[in-house]
Amino acid sequence: ALEFGVPLTHRDTHRGAVPSRPDLIEVYTKLAGEFDLPVLMLREFDEQRKREYPALVVEQAGKLVTKLEQEGFPLLDSIAQFYEGESYQERRDQYVKTLQNLQPGVNQLIIHCGYADDELKAITTSANRRDGDRAIFMEPQMAKLIESLDIELITWKQFREMKTSAE
Repeated sequence: ALEFGVPLTHRDTHRGAVPSRPDLIEVYTKLAGEFDLPVLMLREFDEQRKREYPALVVEQAGKLVTKLEQEGFPLLDSIAQFYEGESYQERRDQYVKTLQNLQPGVNQLIIHCGYADDELKAITTSANRRDGDRAIFMEPQMAKLIESLDIELITWKQFREMKTSAE
C-alpha cells in the first residue's frame, strides 16, 4: 500500500483474526509502533470479548495495551457490531438501542454497508443485511438521532490524529 501511495490511517484486526492468537496480537501492536499507525484495540476487554477471543485473556495482551498507551496511541472504549437480526426493523432497532446506550469515550460501531447487487451476492451471504445497513444509515432519521445524542462521528484519520507524543 505504501509503495502505491495509499494513505494509511490505521491497522485493523481483519474479521477478528488478530485477537485469535497471542503471537498475532504481539505482531499487530509492534507494527503499530513501526508504522506509527493506531490499531483497532480496546482499552479493556469485557467478559464477552474474553470468551470470544481467549487470546486476549493472556497477560501479554494487557501488557501490549499498556505499551500502546505509553506510546500515545488512542484506544477504543467499546466496539459494537451485529450479525444477527434478519429484518430491516430488527437491525435498525439494534442500532438505535446501541447508539442510545453509548457511554462517553471513543466507540466504534462496525457496520458493513453495501448494495445487494450481483457482485455482493456472489461474495457474501450477508448481501441483504449489508444493503439494509446501508439503507438504515442513509435515513435522515438516523442522522437526526446521532445528532440529538450529541455523538461526534470521526474518521480513522481523526482517530490517528488523537495520538499523543510519548513522554
